[in-house]
Amino acid sequence: MQRIAAPMVGGMVTSTVLTLPQEDVWPGDTLGLVEEPGQWLATGTLAEGESQEIHPDDPAQVRLSGDQPRSIRGSVEWVHHAGNRSSTAEVAVDFQHPGPAEAVGPSAEVIVTPSGPSDSVLAAPKSAIVSLSAGLALFIPQGSGKYEVRFAYTGPRTENLVVLRDGVQERTAIVLTGHGALVRAARVSLARRERDRR
Repeated sequence: MQRIAAPMVGGMVTSTVLTLPQEDVWPGDTLGLVEEPGQWLATGTLAEGESQEIHPDDPAQVRLSGDQPRSIRGSVEWVHHAGNRSSTAEVAVDFQHPGPAEAVGPSAEVIVTPSGPSDSVLAAPKSAIVSLSAGLALFIPQGSGKYEVRFAYTGPRTENLVVLRDGVQERTAIVLTGHGALVRAARVSLARRERDRR
């Protein structure tokens, strides 16, 4: 048996290619993957429809759940689509963390930001999203002191933004803050409609 040296000190073999001891090995063959210490992969599953928007090298934020929660920048390493029969896909995000495994924790929250022009998503500040009895909504100025309540289908959230999947078009003006009176008026209007339906 021949000893094969890893190209870096302290690396860890995270996967191997050879499965049978009698397989021949030739110069240039890939025997396994050696990861640099402090290099981590966060893997998880997404709905197949959402995974279509994610590609390798898209930027990501990894929020660790260890003893000292923190947010670390990462990037999408790969996306595995299971095929037509599956409704989910597996996504892996690569990130650096020099600490021990205990500091990383058993799980992490990962937010991927699509970076391609065709994958762009709309987002609004969290302060603009209000909760009404019929769902999450925004207020759209209509001029002359009037506002439209626009219900929106929201997606993932970052620290300050909420992704808008549907309900609002690009470059739509929205009310960002100070909409307490609008919320009260909308709740009264929705309650009146509910009573009228009965």
